[in-house]
Amino acid sequence: MGVSFGAGLGSLVMFVNGFLSPSGFAGLLLPFQMLGMALVGVGGGLYGRSRSRSYDSASHFETAVLGASLTLSFDVLTNLGWAVPQILAGQPFFLAVVSVLVTGAVPSLVHVVSNTAFFGAAFVPATNAVQKLLGGGQIWKKDSSHM
Repeated sequence: MGVSFGAGLGSLVMFVNGFLSPSGFAGLLLPFQMLGMALVGVGGGLYGRSRSRSYDSASHFETAVLGASLTLSFDVLTNLGWAVPQILAGQPFFLAVVSVLVTGAVPSLVHVVSNTAFFGAAFVPATNAVQKLLGGGQIWKKDSSHM
Protein backbone atom coordinates (compact mmCIF):
# COMPACT_ATOMS: atom_id res chain seq x y z
CA MET A 1 0.00 0.00 0.00
CA GLY A 2 2.76 2.43 0.86
CA VAL A 3 3.73 5.72 2.36
CA SER A 4 1.38 8.03 0.48
CA PHE A 5 -1.60 5.73 1.08
CA GLY A 6 -0.76 5.59 4.81
CA ALA A 7 -0.38 9.35 5.07
CA GLY A 8 -3.60 9.99 3.19
CA LEU A 9 -5.59 7.44 5.16
CA GLY A 10 -4.24 8.73 8.47
CA SER A 11 -5.21 12.30 7.59
CA LEU A 12 -8.64 11.25 6.36
CA VAL A 13 -9.38 9.23 9.48
CA MET A 14 -8.49 12.15 11.74
CA PHE A 15 -10.46 14.58 9.56
CA VAL A 16 -13.60 12.44 9.89
CA ASN A 17 -12.89 11.90 13.60
CA GLY A 18 -12.56 15.67 14.05
CA PHE A 19 -16.21 16.09 13.04
CA LEU A 20 -17.79 12.90 14.39
CA SER A 21 -15.96 12.49 17.69
CA PRO A 22 -18.14 12.09 20.77
CA SER A 23 -15.92 14.77 22.33
CA GLY A 24 -17.17 17.29 19.77
CA PHE A 25 -15.54 19.18 16.91
CA ALA A 26 -11.74 19.22 17.13
CA GLY A 27 -11.45 22.88 16.10
CA LEU A 28 -7.92 24.27 16.01
CA LEU A 29 -6.55 20.89 17.08
CA LEU A 30 -7.74 19.18 13.87
CA PRO A 31 -4.76 20.09 11.62
CA PHE A 32 -2.35 18.87 14.29
CA GLN A 33 -4.24 15.58 14.63
CA MET A 34 -4.30 15.14 10.86
CA LEU A 35 -0.58 15.85 10.58
CA GLY A 36 0.20 13.50 13.46
CA MET A 37 -1.82 10.64 12.01
CA ALA A 38 -0.33 11.26 8.55
CA LEU A 39 3.08 10.85 10.19
CA VAL A 40 1.91 7.55 11.69
CA GLY A 41 0.79 6.44 8.22
CA VAL A 42 4.16 7.40 6.73
CA GLY A 43 5.95 5.44 9.47
CA GLY A 44 3.80 2.38 8.81
CA GLY A 45 4.36 2.67 5.07
CA LEU A 46 8.12 2.96 5.49
CA TYR A 47 8.18 0.02 7.88
CA GLY A 48 6.19 -2.13 5.47
CA ARG A 49 8.43 -1.10 2.57
CA SER A 50 11.57 -1.99 4.54
CA ARG A 51 10.39 -5.53 5.23
CA SER A 52 11.90 -8.15 2.93
CA ARG A 53 10.83 -11.09 5.06
CA SER A 54 7.68 -12.21 6.81
CA TYR A 55 6.79 -11.04 10.27
CA ASP A 56 8.34 -13.28 12.91
CA SER A 57 9.11 -13.19 16.62
CA ALA A 58 11.83 -10.54 16.12
CA SER A 59 9.17 -8.28 14.61
CA HIS A 60 7.48 -7.96 18.02
CA PHE A 61 10.33 -5.76 19.29
CA GLU A 62 10.47 -3.74 16.05
CA THR A 63 6.76 -2.99 16.09
CA ALA A 64 6.81 -2.15 19.80
CA VAL A 65 9.56 0.43 19.20
CA LEU A 66 7.76 1.73 16.12
CA GLY A 67 4.48 2.01 18.04
CA ALA A 68 6.19 3.87 20.88
CA SER A 69 8.03 6.36 18.65
CA LEU A 70 5.03 7.09 16.42
CA THR A 71 2.73 7.48 19.41
CA LEU A 72 5.16 9.88 21.08
CA SER A 73 5.43 11.91 17.85
CA PHE A 74 1.63 12.04 17.51
CA ASP A 75 1.19 13.07 21.13
CA VAL A 76 3.80 15.83 20.97
CA LEU A 77 2.19 17.25 17.80
CA THR A 78 -1.32 17.16 19.22
CA ASN A 79 -0.16 18.59 22.55
CA LEU A 80 1.44 21.46 20.63
CA GLY A 81 -1.92 21.93 18.92
CA TRP A 82 -3.45 22.64 22.32
CA ALA A 83 -1.04 25.58 22.67
CA VAL A 84 -2.53 27.42 19.67
CA PRO A 85 -5.71 28.64 21.43
CA GLN A 86 -3.62 29.76 24.39
CA ILE A 87 -1.24 31.70 22.15
CA LEU A 88 -4.18 33.26 20.28
CA ALA A 89 -5.63 34.31 23.66
CA GLY A 90 -2.43 36.22 24.42
CA GLN A 91 -0.38 33.78 26.47
CA PRO A 92 3.35 33.99 25.69
CA PHE A 93 4.49 31.33 23.19
CA PHE A 94 7.05 29.65 25.43
CA LEU A 95 4.68 29.50 28.40
CA ALA A 96 1.87 28.07 26.27
CA VAL A 97 4.10 25.36 24.78
CA VAL A 98 5.65 24.35 28.11
CA SER A 99 2.28 24.29 29.88
CA VAL A 100 0.64 21.99 27.31
CA LEU A 101 3.63 19.65 27.21
CA VAL A 102 3.73 19.40 31.00
CA THR A 103 -0.05 19.04 31.28
CA GLY A 104 -0.10 16.35 28.59
CA ALA A 105 2.88 14.38 29.93
CA VAL A 106 0.97 11.83 32.01
CA PRO A 107 -1.73 11.06 29.40
CA SER A 108 1.02 10.83 26.77
CA LEU A 109 3.01 8.43 28.93
CA VAL A 110 -0.04 6.20 29.35
CA HIS A 111 -0.70 6.40 25.60
CA VAL A 112 2.91 5.53 24.67
CA VAL A 113 3.16 2.63 27.14
CA SER A 114 -0.18 1.13 26.11
CA ASN A 115 0.58 1.43 22.38
CA THR A 116 4.03 -0.06 22.90
CA ALA A 117 2.49 -3.09 24.58
CA PHE A 118 -0.31 -3.33 22.02
CA PHE A 119 1.92 -3.06 18.94
CA GLY A 120 4.49 -5.41 20.44
CA ALA A 121 1.91 -8.07 21.26
CA ALA A 122 -0.80 -7.73 18.61
CA PHE A 123 0.73 -6.45 15.36
CA VAL A 124 2.51 -9.64 14.27
CA PRO A 125 -0.34 -12.09 14.90
CA ALA A 126 -2.92 -9.70 13.41
CA THR A 127 -0.81 -9.06 10.30
CA ASN A 128 -0.08 -12.75 9.80
CA ALA A 129 -3.79 -13.56 10.13
CA VAL A 130 -4.77 -10.89 7.57
CA GLN A 131 -2.06 -12.09 5.18
CA LYS A 132 -3.34 -15.68 5.40
CA LEU A 133 -6.90 -14.51 4.90
CA LEU A 134 -6.05 -12.36 1.86
CA GLY A 135 -3.64 -14.71 0.16
CA GLY A 136 -0.11 -14.50 1.44
CA GLY A 137 2.67 -12.18 2.50
CA GLN A 138 2.92 -10.31 -0.79
CA ILE A 139 -0.58 -8.82 -0.46
CA TRP A 140 0.91 -5.57 0.91
CA LYS A 141 3.64 -5.27 -1.72
CA LYS A 142 3.16 -3.28 -4.90
CA ASP A 143 2.88 -5.41 -7.99
CA SER A 144 5.54 -4.04 -10.35
CA SER A 145 4.77 -6.52 -13.15
CA HIS A 146 1.99 -4.26 -14.48
CA MET A 147 4.12 -1.11 -14.66
